[in-house]
This record gives sequence, structure tokens and C-alpha cells, in this order.
Amino acid sequence: MALRRPLLSVCLAVAAVVAGDAFSRGLVARRATPNLGDLMGSMGKVAEAMKKMPELQKQLRDTPSSGTALGGKVKVSISGDLAPLGVEIDESVMEANLTAEVLADAVYLAMKEAHNASLELSRTQLSKFYKDMGVPMPGQGGGIPGMGGMGGMGGMPGVAPPAPAAPAPPPMDFDPAGIGPRFAD
Repeated sequence: MALRRPLLSVCLAVAAVVAGDAFSRGLVARRATPNLGDLMGSMGKVAEAMKKMPELQKQLRDTPSSGTALGGKVKVSISGDLAPLGVEIDESVMEANLTAEVLADAVYLAMKEAHNASLELSRTQLSKFYKDMGVPMPGQGGGIPGMGGMGGMGGMPGVAPPAPAAPAPPPMDFDPAGIGPRFAD
């Protein structure tokens, strides 16, 4: 036991010499630990935001978005949670004897426009919500002061995006198993 204390003192002395003056003044240790006052203040903001989030989600869910095609003669409406609400097709489109392909493309374009409008509305409202709360939007940088990039906090995404799928191998010019097409049922 008596041996451990001198060894600890020697280790601390060596560390102080190696790290230099910053270590002996405690600057390194202060930079490595989060400011708990900032952290607790931010946690209060996050808790307040979590209480208000269901109201915003309901508002976004209840706000319809629409898209149009063929000069407004085809209209698609969807809810904020992307559920279809309706499709309106002007009678003049039906009388124009358009092909099924043209009509399908028009409905598709209107649906895509409605989808994009809904996503943009959500993005705008969430951005405003986070800004009003004084909390950075997830994945947009900033984060909780003093926390660095921990688990999606601090502006660092918590999960890496999936890797792209590998391309399919090219077809072989021969039958490596030797079974040929006669067994390919």
C-alpha cells in the first residue's frame, strides 16, 4: 500500500510534465467535460419542446396539401400524414378523350406535387418550432452545448445512412453447376 502512493505521485508528475502547463492548471480537464449549467438549461428547452410537439404534430396531420396537373384540371389532396384525401378531375379532361396513360401521368404529377407540398410544410413548421424553442433542428448542426456529437445530439446524426446496394452480378455465359436449362423449372 505504501508503494502505491509514491507510484501515483510519480505518474501524476510525469503526466504534468508531458501535458505541460495546461494540464497543471486544469485547462485540459475543463475542456473535456461539458458545462453542466448549459446542459441543464438545454434539457429544460428539450423537455418543453417535447410537451408542445404533439400539438404541432396534430396541426400538421390536420393540414391538407394539394397538387395539380393539366393546368389545374387534375387535383390531388393529401393530409399532413400523407394519407390520400381525394382526387378531382375536371369534366373537360374526360371530354378531351385523353389516353389512360396521359390521365395516369397527370394524377401521378398532381400526387407528387401534393406530397412535396406536404413535406415542405412539415419542414417549414418544424424548423420554425425548433427555432422558437431555441433548440437546433435534429441533423442541422449545433446541438446541446457541451455534449459534442453524442447519439444524434450535437448536430451529429445518430445512425449512419444505409450503404447503397451492390450492383447485380452480370449474367454468366456458361452454366457453372452443369444443370443447364432443362432443370430450370
